Amino acid sequence: MNNDTKYRSIDLFAGIGGIRLGFDHAFKNNIETVFVSEWDEKAQETYRANFHDDFEIAGDITKIDESEIPDFDICLAGFPCQAFSMAGRKQGFDDDYKGTCRGTLFLDVARICDYHKPKVIFCENVKGLTIHDRGRTYKIIRKTFEDLGYKVFDEVLNSKDYGVPQNRERIYLVAFRNDIAPDRFEFPKATDSSKILWDIRENQAVPAKYYLSNTYMNTLIAHKKRHESKGNGFGYEIRDWSGIAGAIVCGGMGRERNLVADNRQRDLTPTTNIKGEINPYGIRKMTPREWARLQGYPDSFKLPLADTHLYKQLGNSVTVNVIEEIAYKIKEVLEGNKNTKENKKKENIVMPNDINAPTLSGNKGEWSEIYIFLKLLDDGKVYAADKNMNIIPTVYLNILKILREEAPGFLYEYKTGDIIKIDLNGQNCGPDVSHNDIRTAKEHLWHLFEVTPKGNITSFEIEEFLNSIHVFKLKAPPFKTSNFFGGTEDIVLQVSDYRTSIISNVGFSCKSEFTHKSTLFNASKDNTNFKFELLNMDDDMMNSVNGIFKNKQKADGTIKQDVAVADRIKYLKRYGAEISFVRQLTENAERNVVLSCGVEMPKILANILKYYYWDHNGETAHSSFSEAIEYLVLNNPADYKFNDVESIYRSKVGKILYDMFTGMRLGKPWDGRCNVTGGY
Repeated sequence: MNNDTKYRSIDLFAGIGGIRLGFDHAFKNNIETVFVSEWDEKAQETYRANFHDDFEIAGDITKIDESEIPDFDICLAGFPCQAFSMAGRKQGFDDDYKGTCRGTLFLDVARICDYHKPKVIFCENVKGLTIHDRGRTYKIIRKTFEDLGYKVFDEVLNSKDYGVPQNRERIYLVAFRNDIAPDRFEFPKATDSSKILWDIRENQAVPAKYYLSNTYMNTLIAHKKRHESKGNGFGYEIRDWSGIAGAIVCGGMGRERNLVADNRQRDLTPTTNIKGEINPYGIRKMTPREWARLQGYPDSFKLPLADTHLYKQLGNSVTVNVIEEIAYKIKEVLEGNKNTKENKKKENIVMPNDINAPTLSGNKGEWSEIYIFLKLLDDGKVYAADKNMNIIPTVYLNILKILREEAPGFLYEYKTGDIIKIDLNGQNCGPDVSHNDIRTAKEHLWHLFEVTPKGNITSFEIEEFLNSIHVFKLKAPPFKTSNFFGGTEDIVLQVSDYRTSIISNVGFSCKSEFTHKSTLFNASKDNTNFKFELLNMDDDMMNSVNGIFKNKQKADGTIKQDVAVADRIKYLKRYGAEISFVRQLTENAERNVVLSCGVEMPKILANILKYYYWDHNGETAHSSFSEAIEYLVLNNPADYKFNDVESIYRSKVGKILYDMFTGMRLGKPWDGRCNVTGGY
């Protein structure tokens, strides 16, 4: 990668910009911030005083649509830590704060990154995140990023080891998109553990307002004694200048547990409204500038607000030094990554030149062939089933290998066993894959099915694994064998019959119900061309209905217009239109339908289509087989003169669906034979 590459970053839950500052230090001129979100208006003021962007800081991220955010390569996200803090109530995903669940703000990070798929996601949070709810909260966070297609690395680091005298343990999470993720990511080792509080002390005597009053001191002393009597360690602490500070946090406790003794100020006349006199021991709070130094901010960093706001902002901020060191490590990966698909072409993985290795993305149905492929490699058997699709465990074929042709002339054979060996055109091409790796990938894909109720699934982790075993398409082109099950040969197996030990190559059609019931009867224009005539309709109605569209957003963000079938049907029915079947099918469709069930079958199927679309207002809701039969009996489209027409319709519709299931395709010539004799 070119070292002059400029990476685009976004800064979510930006605070006063500590994470951004660390990345700016590490990447220098090779990073550009294109979007900033921070809901706290006072934090925005400090941010604007130090970063001069040509765009406005966005407010509440929960109200910002992900499509409104510019494309970016790196996501910086210091999502709010109070929900998981050792010092807070530790409610995590149940935390409620001013109507917003702060713990769940993490889900906005996931939402935005799922849409934009940046190269890197960087998060910082309190150490307590790892143990909240017995570790379950953090497992959810990790799993969410993994399911989005990222490889996650994390480490708890202490600020005191990176050039600041503050004992501040935080967890840092770095997630690389799977297609560029390294096998390992090493967080930075300690760089400087020598710093003490003297190194961050103000050069001049500080104003009297930072010194505690006698009354306040007595209150702190009494408070500490009460806790000590109960065996608790709470209370104020006076830090030695030769030591280090405790973790600075927002709120009074952060200041009270990091008091110092400083006798340089001789004028102890109160300058603020305090109770009593200033204490004579020189006990004071650290100043906001000292806190900024504890967090690694340079003195050039502007602190433009009142102290109350600055203590809160700095206590909530990050240690810039730690961020900078991690950012250097991230930059090394981005500029020296060896795990790209382009480099894999140069290794032992064979990628045919005419395969463009697309990003694998599709709905559950489109992923089903991959799942079946992995499941068959895992099971090593394909079982028969009874008429109710229940497995018959004693009747099966042993799978010796799965044959998959990614492109013409590239036939891969996957030999089953504890170690799956892969041949290309009869020669071993590697790599050898453990049975456990196949099972893990299968279970991961199944989990994605469970957590993705609808829409497309993209998993860089799954894709990386599939690419490593030479699978680059969700659906490989079918190829012919001497015998096959189920019409199209979606997957071809070399099997051995357990009863006869006869070995043969057998093709199977793949059907799944991952998204919805399998479609046997596809009434498309090219395959069937069922036509209906519109009745009771004038030109004005025709023009009106032809202007009814719905807008649909494409993957690239552009809008296209689709025919709004349901809305058009509702409009037509509202104004009294009707439809009547016009018998005009394609030659293959009519021949096959008549061959299956007789000359009346096109009219019967047309009535089923009318029931399915027109009578359901175009909503295409699934109806049962029995409901369709009831409709046919009521309308009797074949004009049968028998008493028991229900049994005839039930037999004919059942027969044609069976023929479609076992090999008949309406768009292709059919010889009338069923290609399946059992439910393998």
